[in-house]
Amino acid sequence: MRQLSPIVYRLAFLFVILVLGSCIKDKCGKVICYNKGVCVDGQCACPSGFEGLYCDTAWFEKFKGTWQVDETYVRDTGDAHFGYDLKIVGAADSFTITGLHDSLNGVVCKRQSRYEFSIKANQVMRADSSIIIRGGEGKMKNDLVTGVYSFKYKDTTLSVNFKWKR
Repeated sequence: MRQLSPIVYRLAFLFVILVLGSCIKDKCGKVICYNKGVCVDGQCACPSGFEGLYCDTAWFEKFKGTWQVDETYVRDTGDAHFGYDLKIVGAADSFTITGLHDSLNGVVCKRQSRYEFSIKANQVMRADSSIIIRGGEGKMKNDLVTGVYSFKYKDTTLSVNFKWKR
């Protein structure tokens, strides 16, 4: 029986490598990632400020809409119930809420994580400067946003727990 030369073995090995290598599919071939997202193993990895399957949704979009607002002043036992139509306009790392109770100016919030934000301090809420936001924070879980903020009214600082429900 005749033995095959080492060259034949090498060619057969090279053929197998080429055939197997051509079977690997490019999982990112048809995936388009927006807003400078990058496809990794068939899924988009989104830059800060964007989310969704294709990085096509700004992070603050989930906060838009009409919310039923419940507020409790920390020193009171009663609740104040308000129906707000919040308008949220955002950027990569912040958004502005207009339509909050008793505010003529928008309230600026800054993103802390995908579902958490802080309320910027020292914001004037009324044209007469009688109400000034001292700061706060909120977070979203499912369709519920909870948090706390404080404000100064004349010489008194009050803290308010809030819940926004859709």
